[in-house]
Amino acid sequence: MWGEKHWMAIDLKIDEADKCVHVNIEGRVTDQEIQDAVNELRTLFDSHRLDDSWLQVVDTSKITSVDEVTTSVIRDAAREGAWPSGSLRVIIAPSDLAFGLARMYQIQRAQRDGSNLHVVRSREEADKLIAESRSKEH
Repeated sequence: MWGEKHWMAIDLKIDEADKCVHVNIEGRVTDQEIQDAVNELRTLFDSHRLDDSWLQVVDTSKITSVDEVTTSVIRDAAREGAWPSGSLRVIIAPSDLAFGLARMYQIQRAQRDGSNLHVVRSREEADKLIAESRSKEH
């Protein structure tokens, strides 16, 4: 494990063995926390710690409030995000609210670069996408 970053609602874990960035979001999320996480990921890509061979799994299943998240920060995160378009990214969003925000991000990102980003409702769906993607690599 390279390391971890933790904000109030966002845990970012770098798993070297799986070449996966796990982002777990729980509790009350704010614009600032999203911006901080986006900036940290950009730093990791800019430093070449991460590259397009890495995948990302974002789990929003423990979010309790997004009252302090604006559509502009979602739009900015999609526009400014560092992830290469070919890298597999999966957002697990079981609640309707998290799913809606994730879909908004996905649409904004797709307009930018046709990103390989999927929004699913369960860990099982995410695991299936990851397994399929990895089997194509070999």
